[in-house]
Amino acid sequence: MTFGNLILRLRERLGDMRKSDSSAITAISQDGIRWTSASLIDISNSAISETIRLISIYKTNNLMLQQLYSMFGIIYPTTISIINGDGTITEPILYVSELSVNDKLYAYITPEKYLFYKTQKLSLLKDELFFTIVFDSLNNTKILKLLPITSGTITANVTCIYTKSDYTVADGAINIGLRNMDDLILDIAEREACDREHNHERSLILDKRIGLKLGVNISFNNN
Repeated sequence: MTFGNLILRLRERLGDMRKSDSSAITAISQDGIRWTSASLIDISNSAISETIRLISIYKTNNLMLQQLYSMFGIIYPTTISIINGDGTITEPILYVSELSVNDKLYAYITPEKYLFYKTQKLSLLKDELFFTIVFDSLNNTKILKLLPITSGTITANVTCIYTKSDYTVADGAINIGLRNMDDLILDIAEREACDREHNHERSLILDKRIGLKLGVNISFNNN
């Protein structure tokens, strides 16, 4: 599947195949009524990253792992300094697949879930430790955010996925390279779109589908 096909198939799933003048969308550079081209490109890049992260964590399929290492580089451990809950991820790092502080593991949540917990000031259980990654467009960096927020500086031990640049409109013809994973990537992309639209019922359904494809019983939405 090419990156362009991913965008158009995702747009079809979301039911947003027409422009504001009601004509059909035929190129990934065109905006729909609900979703702009830039938004779907961002979601699709995020979905590819999330696919790689999940494969690296659950390691349920050797063929998936072989493709992961050959197409997108290596996985390696490092440390990141977290100041008042935030840490800057250096450019070569694509994604954090695992994070711990003082041997306590943190679970990944989406940026939308992180914002929900933070703005609603929900009290986390004693053993609830979360992290997410957001893009700082002003400084062109990725920011690692932890919950609960701890004052001062701490060191997070992280396992990072290294080397992969985000695709753009000009990369529509590039083959993503993750063979036999089209539906998995699309499910993950649709789930993020649903989270952005606060369609949590559909998001939970997609959670189950993603878990089945990975061969594990997991839930990505933490309510």
